[in-house]
Amino acid sequence: MQGDAYLKCIDPHCGLEYPIKSTNVQCEKGHLLDVKYKNKPKNQLKEVFAHRGRMDDNIIFNESGVWRFRELLNFCEIDTENIDECSKFLVSLDGAEGRQSNPIT
Repeated sequence: MQGDAYLKCIDPHCGLEYPIKSTNVQCEKGHLLDVKYKNKPKNQLKEVFAHRGRMDDNIIFNESGVWRFRELLNFCEIDTENIDECSKFLVSLDGAEGRQSNPIT
């Protein structure tokens, strides 16, 4: 997905677009921006994401959240399969990436 993503205004009447490396969170008219892809992700990823959601391996990175969908984050230009490298840039607000087990069990 690297090189395939861009930012687009969520207001359908606006539609302004920005490069993915932009640090803007709003368009120049004040509307929020969302990550969009020029090409749709492969259908096989749906099964990968579903499988991770069903796994009972107590690996925090496969639970629900940004890590479970890491293949869609490749626009960040970091190795999303290398959890140590990825966690330098992407962290949860509650620090859950440092947890070693499922909090429910």
